[in-house]
Amino acid sequence: MTIAFHFNHLKTPDIKTISFSELRRLDRENKFGIVVMGAGGELIEWVNGLDKILKDEGIAGDDDTSVFNFAARFIGNRLGEQGRVDLVLL
Repeated sequence: MTIAFHFNHLKTPDIKTISFSELRRLDRENKFGIVVMGAGGELIEWVNGLDKILKDEGIAGDDDTSVFNFAARFIGNRLGEQGRVDLVLL
């Protein structure tokens, strides 16, 4: 069974593509993050679904703004496009 979350009203970050070294250079002070290893399917569904779970559980605010300010797919996987898809959310 596949569950898809669709939030047309939710302002979500654009999903960028970055390398691990670029991630290390980001300003991460006072931010939490989630790394989804092996994220399959549409990455925006991961962003929206995790946002909804965090809000439903009272972990994050409940307004129309996404919990995440940054979303990116890692590049440089040694298996290339046939390898695992990792999603980073800050």
